[in-house]
Amino acid sequence: MKSKIIIYLFLALLGTNTLYAQKEIGIFIHGFQGGPEKWSVESLAPERLVLQDGVLDGYAILSYETGDLNEENLPALLDKFINQIQSGTCIRDGGNCVPYIPNFQDDKFVLIGHSLGGIVSRVLYSELRDSPISSSLDMDIVGVINIGGPVQGSGAVETTPQDVTNIFSILEEKLNEAWDNQSWLINVIVTYFIAENTDIGDQIKLVPEYLTIVRDSALNYATHIDQEDADELIGRDGSIIHKINMYPEAALEEHPEHFLSIIGAEKENVPFRIAGHIYTDIPEIQSEVDAIKLYNDFLSYFDAHIGLYEAEYVALNILYIACIPTIGWTFSGTCNEYEDDRDRAEDKADIWKDAKTEIESIDAYWGELVDSYHHEPYTYDEYLPYCENTDGGTGPLLDLGFPAPVDPTCSNNPNGEWITGTWYIRYADKTDGVVNIHSVLWSADDQFDNDPNNSYFDDVAEDGGYNHFELRNYERGYDLKRNDGSFVFQKGERAPQYDKIYQWLYDLFDDI
Repeated sequence: MKSKIIIYLFLALLGTNTLYAQKEIGIFIHGFQGGPEKWSVESLAPERLVLQDGVLDGYAILSYETGDLNEENLPALLDKFINQIQSGTCIRDGGNCVPYIPNFQDDKFVLIGHSLGGIVSRVLYSELRDSPISSSLDMDIVGVINIGGPVQGSGAVETTPQDVTNIFSILEEKLNEAWDNQSWLINVIVTYFIAENTDIGDQIKLVPEYLTIVRDSALNYATHIDQEDADELIGRDGSIIHKINMYPEAALEEHPEHFLSIIGAEKENVPFRIAGHIYTDIPEIQSEVDAIKLYNDFLSYFDAHIGLYEAEYVALNILYIACIPTIGWTFSGTCNEYEDDRDRAEDKADIWKDAKTEIESIDAYWGELVDSYHHEPYTYDEYLPYCENTDGGTGPLLDLGFPAPVDPTCSNNPNGEWITGTWYIRYADKTDGVVNIHSVLWSADDQFDNDPNNSYFDDVAEDGGYNHFELRNYERGYDLKRNDGSFVFQKGERAPQYDKIYQWLYDLFDDI
């Protein structure tokens, strides 16, 4: 009896270093067009949850392609995942993570997926339990965490290359037109005497280049969607989404007893907030705060140009008006030059206004790209002139938004008339930057309020929103200070969504 007690005490002292002790292991699954580096290099969540905070004993990071998710490929994918878990798991040993071959019968597993990986984790849970491969393994998956995974389907995967081209073409056209109609003198004045950031002029000139990179990235995304039939898989009517939403909550063989969705929301100017995640080599926008400041500098730059061109127009118009009655037709060439210069200044002001409008509409463009937007009516009064000898043609009156109304452009009343028309303005819905927040709810009829299975991080708190990439990252990427100098958060601190995940995992393993 004493010998048995001694053995048990010896095994207990070995703790997590013994191969016989039960381990609690996180299985991390990356998103669309991603790879293991999204977790191991960018997020750091696996090693932080194991080595730094110790809520998990070990982890494995899975790798797959979107095409692997087709129904006919699922058996091979499950086999691949099991092999990756068996060969790629490590466990905590002091300050290191050392290789470990899991004991599928005794160890406890939690699936943790980001973006498409959240959808994969939902499918993987039931498939592993139903699969002939896993039945012999008896893999004990005790929980599933979905981080920003659109388990109600993603409208973004319904984007086509033509959609991307159409969305970016007008934006690029208007900005390039502004660059081509720029007075060097006014640019010098704006850059060095008005703009707070003296480098803003050079940075502004790079915007078309940035847009080209973003467009090409979006085209690559849309092309990948076509090649992998992603819409058929994870679109709002996709086969995988249909399968997920058919899972009965009471059936533990298909639907986990313990589950959690992490949902984020972003404030306005979403593309600028996620820019640092796209342009990782531009230090000026690595901080979301700096990116928004740069955006506001852009707007100030446009405002200054518009204001100076309008001032130039006023000055030249005064000269033109004064020219006619004084020197009149004797020096008509001089007067005509004033008029031409005045008109050019007016044209430039209008061109820069159009470009600024495009920049300010970036959220609407982004909302359309990820298919997360709505239209709101705008009512206006418009005077219609007499049609004279025409039959009262039809067409749009104002260029305010989409879709275009079909209203009369003139009146059959000889005196003309005023009409009230309606236009529809496009507004981006609240998203995490990539998917609509409602599509991440664990079940379609769930609510955000007081739901323990759907943890929602909104954009009301002073630390701002939580975009699609930040949701995955374990640590804050920059410092954020209040006006009094105190910190809202500091670089390297654990992000709030992982405070939630950490506590959820701690409670889970404490209960089972």
